[in-house]
Amino acid sequence: MNKLFYNGVNFIEVPSGWHECEKWQLAALVGHMHQKEDLFAHRLMAFFILASTKDHFKHQLIIGALDEEDRHDVATHLTWWLYEKPIYYRHNPFPKYKGYHGPGADFQFVYFEEFIKAEKYYTAFAQEHKPEDLDGLVACLYRPKRWFYDEKNPLNPEDPRVLFSNSLHTVMLEKVKNWPPEMKLSIFYYFDSCLQLLVKLFPWAFTPAGESGPRLANDSKKTLYHVARELAKGIQLEQVLMRPIVPIFFELNESRIDAEKLKLQIKQQNRK
Repeated sequence: MNKLFYNGVNFIEVPSGWHECEKWQLAALVGHMHQKEDLFAHRLMAFFILASTKDHFKHQLIIGALDEEDRHDVATHLTWWLYEKPIYYRHNPFPKYKGYHGPGADFQFVYFEEFIKAEKYYTAFAQEHKPEDLDGLVACLYRPKRWFYDEKNPLNPEDPRVLFSNSLHTVMLEKVKNWPPEMKLSIFYYFDSCLQLLVKLFPWAFTPAGESGPRLANDSKKTLYHVARELAKGIQLEQVLMRPIVPIFFELNESRIDAEKLKLQIKQQNRK
């Protein structure tokens, strides 16, 4: 936390990074960063959001008492990280919203089937910024709570959500349409940040990041669904689709390493 001193002794604490923001602050900031205003006015409003913590009224009185020059300096120095660093947080700020449950940090609970669909909506929104694509992404990730009598994912038993299905996704699309845009944007950046981690760990699986964000490498006609079928290899496809997404990438990486070792061994034998 950054500390803003006043009266020479007392201070108020202001978040110094996305991980220190409360969930409503994070959503408000994400929405605010998508608005175009005069730079100083934009920075000042961002600072007001950061300073609006549990002592909101007290903080606003302190900030209001600052002269224009001090207010300019404070807004510049305490919001620099918002403008010079990318939006990045791998925890889900809204693990539960309006009775519906979402995934956990670092794609926890996200399994292959929902990731296949969510990644398509993520890429579409990153490129076109259409609200319906953002709704589609959130609807993939949020579902009702799974009760004791509901079927659970045997490969992801700690997931509190009911199983993903296309029919349920259609129902959730209608639900999330009325959710605040700032909340849905915060989920987009959560997904983007977790995807950035996968890009860092498995760069071979993704195309270079551009303005639309990283995408799964598409140097052939293969899709994630085709990858799932290859991973099945004698077992039911549904079992692959229900597996958590992060372990699948680790498995693909191990397979790739083994394939490279085999190629190297073949080359060495051919030279003899």
